[in-house]
Amino acid sequence: MENAGGSTIAGLEAEIMFAATEKLMLMMGLGYLDTEYTELTLSDTQTLNNPDDEVDLAGNELISAPKVSGNISIDYELYNGDRGYLSWNVNANYQDKQWYSAYNDKGGYENIKQDAYALVNTRMTWRGINEDYSVSIWAKNLTDEEYDGYAINLQAGFGFDYFQAGPPRTFGVDATYKF
Repeated sequence: MENAGGSTIAGLEAEIMFAATEKLMLMMGLGYLDTEYTELTLSDTQTLNNPDDEVDLAGNELISAPKVSGNISIDYELYNGDRGYLSWNVNANYQDKQWYSAYNDKGGYENIKQDAYALVNTRMTWRGINEDYSVSIWAKNLTDEEYDGYAINLQAGFGFDYFQAGPPRTFGVDATYKF
């Protein structure tokens, strides 16, 4: 394992919450990252026969650091009565393109990345009046977006790139009881 000699990270993040009505809450977030290795030299993976061959990766983006990320969440209270309340949430998350290798697009690593994608999720929750119990039904990745959570170049040893797929559309039920 090797460490980078130096890197710079600059960013900005903004969040806002807005109660549109007594029953409707909107939340949004936006992030921007500007990352760069300022000093990083690794083995040139395309000339493995000569271990002294190196490639200068200064200027490449850091691993798993998308330039832009964003989220939005909408909470709506559907019912509020003597026995409890029912709420509904819809949220979405966006990730810009990101690299899974410090090589970025050099040395045969051009595929070890994830292009920009967005995920949409939802949840409906019933809570008891004392909030001592709740039951939720939920769905994640509603649009069944295909994306990779991680990737690694295994060309030198195995002759292929490995991609770990992100979870597909999933559904579930959660129940909580506090005592």
